[in-house]
Amino acid sequence: MLIFFMTQIVANDMLAELYSYLTTPCSFETRQKGYLRESVAIEARYRRCHHVWSAHLEQTRRAIIVSAEQCKPCRKAVVLGSGSLLDIPVETLAARFDEVCLIDLIHPKVARRRIRSLPNVYLAEADLGGIEVLPFPESDGATLIVSANLLSQLPLSPVAALRRRDAPEDECLALGQVIIETHLARLRATGAHLCLITDITRQRLDHAGNIVMQEDALFDVTLPAIHSEWDWDIAPAPEKEKHHSWRHRVAWVILA
Repeated sequence: MLIFFMTQIVANDMLAELYSYLTTPCSFETRQKGYLRESVAIEARYRRCHHVWSAHLEQTRRAIIVSAEQCKPCRKAVVLGSGSLLDIPVETLAARFDEVCLIDLIHPKVARRRIRSLPNVYLAEADLGGIEVLPFPESDGATLIVSANLLSQLPLSPVAALRRRDAPEDECLALGQVIIETHLARLRATGAHLCLITDITRQRLDHAGNIVMQEDALFDVTLPAIHSEWDWDIAPAPEKEKHHSWRHRVAWVILA
């Protein structure tokens, strides 16, 4: 009986992922590059792991709220990497700022539903990566800009593409560094109050909780002074691996 119910849960989860994949609005290029698949997978993992994600999500929301409270005037807030809004206190931002812009490559249906009753919140679709120091979309006039759990993700696809071409590892490292440093430079160039939340390390843990592998999530780029840090148990076993769990160390940085 237990096996039957577990099988039903897995089947229902797979159907939910398929439905999200087929019905989420996004460009053909975004689908082709696999970004929609990643977005759907994140939502599915949240449904399975919400009990161990809750502390991280609450810490992120709190960091954004504190940053918003420190921001004056409260004309416009821009959130980079808004995604499914799991970690974004969008109602709080909408109540404090004249307008709020949520920017990401994909805006899942759960995010679109959540902002329906918030008339001063709107969406913008944009690729936030790249190596050119250009202004962020919708950043003109922004008094608060939040980069939400985005920085470490930006280099992943470009670096993976480079590795598939058998590029030397130092070339892959250099590309990752340029993409991260470009994002930091673009943030500073806005002149807005900034709230940066990002992974800084990734850890692989054995069944006893011992760290068996650790890697720098920011390609050895050094961040300025960190305001606070916390752990995010992003993939407890057997979510990603049967006998190992994955934990990210997350930092909140107030860029100057």
